[in-house]
Amino acid sequence: MEKPGELLTKKFFENTCNEAEYNLMMDYLNSLESDELKEFMDFHIKKIENGDISSLDHHEMNFQNVKTKIIIQNTYETHPRRKIVFFTAASIIFFILVSTSVLYYSKLFEDDQSTIKWKEKITNLGENLIITFLDGSKVTLNAKSKLKYPTSFTGKQREIYLDGEAYFEVQRDSSRPFIVHTGNLSTIVLGTKFNVNASQNEKTIEVSLIEGKVKIASGEQNNKKDMVILQPDQQLIYDKTTDVGTVNQFDELKVTGWKDGILKFDDESLAIVFKELEKMYGIKFEIAEQSYNYIKITANFKNESYLTIVEAIKKLTRLEYKIIKEANEPPKIVFDKKQF
Repeated sequence: MEKPGELLTKKFFENTCNEAEYNLMMDYLNSLESDELKEFMDFHIKKIENGDISSLDHHEMNFQNVKTKIIIQNTYETHPRRKIVFFTAASIIFFILVSTSVLYYSKLFEDDQSTIKWKEKITNLGENLIITFLDGSKVTLNAKSKLKYPTSFTGKQREIYLDGEAYFEVQRDSSRPFIVHTGNLSTIVLGTKFNVNASQNEKTIEVSLIEGKVKIASGEQNNKKDMVILQPDQQLIYDKTTDVGTVNQFDELKVTGWKDGILKFDDESLAIVFKELEKMYGIKFEIAEQSYNYIKITANFKNESYLTIVEAIKKLTRLEYKIIKEANEPPKIVFDKKQF
């Protein structure tokens, strides 16, 4: 079920929903697994503690008038899939936790790292995918990429694994860092926006920071060493073979434009241009002679059809092209200096 918006969620915990909004919110809560519900509740407890949900008057709350119910999935020996219904309010749980500490909410949902459930998303050529986590963090996964992540973030860290390229918009949580593992490199953030390009078959990993701050560490999982802390508009290019990183400035549009259908090339070789075009459009590009791959072009494309881009490349390079279409296969564009 689609996650309710921030405004509706805020109204729910402040008891200002109308009946339709209340029912929508309850349908969403009832659709969550117990670990997902725990993460949802933990996240909003922190928002209350930080003052982000401020209209709750905990000390004057009338408990008799609260009729919210939360369905929490639990397991019994005799009824493996039985659900327990707690006739209480989310706001009451928050009140007890934040104000009096009488109820130990965490005991309702004990963390068990050994039973973490993982999901995996894989994108094909020509396909982008947006994944939104329960804490509000969002990942835009580029084509030909793979993301492994838990069904919900439990414990003291929010950890995921990336092979490929993705753009991250991480919600700040100072108590639980967000960690992106990419082979030998880990990017550690609290809340920020950044791009990671890290395919297993590439020699380098690129981490480009848009907002906030990130710490990057290298080494084996249990033996990480801090490498660098990036500031906005800085990019780390990490050589996997030498374990050496270089920090540079970068062009944001060139690095992150892909998520908005934008491709920017500044004196780039056709080999690089065709690689990016294949990812975005899912079409194979070939050169009749390898020496042509070193021809360079400068161009910007924004949500253009692949035919428009092919014609532009023809004019820029003076190469001819032909389109080959085979049954059940995407088109293939072949460039050559000769007339076809």
